[in-house]
Amino acid sequence: MEDKVGIYIQCYNGEVNGTLKRAIDSILNQTYNNFILYIADNASTDGTRGIIEEYVKQDNRIHSILYENELGIDPVQKHYRSIETIRDKIDCEWWCNLDSDDEYMPNFLAEMIKFAHDGCLDMAICSSEFYNATTNQIQHFRATSSDLIITGDTFGSKYSEYHQFMRPIWGKLIKMNVIKALPFDVLARPEYRGDTEFIFMTLRYCDRVGISPKVLHRYYVNPISESSSLQTNRIYRAGWLLDNNISFLEEKCGEISPQNSLFIQVVYVNDTLDTLGVLLNSKASNQEKLSAIVHIFTQEHTVRLVKQERSEYSEALYSYSVKLFIPVEKWLLNFQGEIPDEQMVQFCDVGQLCCDVTQNSDGWVVFEKLRIAFLLESNYIEEARHKHSELLKLLPNDQDLIKLREYL
Repeated sequence: MEDKVGIYIQCYNGEVNGTLKRAIDSILNQTYNNFILYIADNASTDGTRGIIEEYVKQDNRIHSILYENELGIDPVQKHYRSIETIRDKIDCEWWCNLDSDDEYMPNFLAEMIKFAHDGCLDMAICSSEFYNATTNQIQHFRATSSDLIITGDTFGSKYSEYHQFMRPIWGKLIKMNVIKALPFDVLARPEYRGDTEFIFMTLRYCDRVGISPKVLHRYYVNPISESSSLQTNRIYRAGWLLDNNISFLEEKCGEISPQNSLFIQVVYVNDTLDTLGVLLNSKASNQEKLSAIVHIFTQEHTVRLVKQERSEYSEALYSYSVKLFIPVEKWLLNFQGEIPDEQMVQFCDVGQLCCDVTQNSDGWVVFEKLRIAFLLESNYIEEARHKHSELLKLLPNDQDLIKLREYL
């Protein structure tokens, strides 16, 4: 008897450009037909609900979950709630997710089930192509060169090889008994924010995982997608993901090797660079951008990049991390607008941290002068006098410092 697959799609306003229809049709066009498809509508404001209801009428394998606009419950939490509800009511051997604007190749299910059975896998993963939704061209592939099997010690030793495949929830066939074992009471907590956290939680319950080089999934790259836009919680994600990487390696592997420690911190740098690029090019006000930058550059993970003791690995990380501080240093030095009093000290702290990393002594002095002026205006005369005296020793002929001395 053929294995049955439970498939889940969650969507919001999927009518545009026929993206939801494309996703659903890619499931209906599978060469492997023993599946049940659940489609959740997250209170769409377009014709999405009508599209779903039409498919439900046409095929008894398709079922709908229709959410109303519930204040205080975000799409991620609805996603977890839907999966928990579905897993308890269906009798399937496998579980699969698909984004509502992506598609699977017609042989995805057949190939993945065979791959899973051949390798005795708890999770089977395919390779993907990234397709530009604007130009209709393939941008790149996320693929292995050959079958990659992860089990036992290789969860640690091959971490840098398989990590990128674990960031999204799509492109995977997961044993239903693994899904049934997941602690959804933990996943419902606010710190669990999406695909990556969900998959790494799932990995904790897997003994064997396989990644196939076969490209069986197409991801549509859209410039207005969540991964390319400034969402409310975007500035926290890099830190959340680093914490998640640390806890996974400690729990699954028992330790974090120096190589993996370097790798996950490089991932953190790249995630933060992506966030900064989105942030600095967004339409947020300068004050909003400043608040976000202060948060990112005062949290422990960022500070530790430059404060930890040097070693072969941390020296390489330090050199790589410089690129994270350069655009922020430039933005702060050219900041336009009024800096709120409650953010002034942190503004100077972050500016000087960036200048320390980039070895910009002139920039460091700019922030120290700004700090002294602020202390003076705030009536912290003794502290201002001390910092002024220390800086004047370094720059005895600086006209700004000589002028400030009149007020001290």
